[in-house]
Amino acid sequence: MATIEILCSKCNSEEVIFAGYNYCKSGKKQRLKCKSYSNNFQAHY
Repeated sequence: MATIEILCSKCNSEEVIFAGYNYCKSGKKQRLKCKSYSNNFQAHY
């Protein structure tokens, strides 16, 4: 099994958790949240 390491887009921290989904015309996209910076972001836009 492959492992993908996701870093925060603002502070490059590895403390990232899953925080639900964003729904758009192209489908749903995973939302992520940085525990140390309290920043919400998506892995792919």
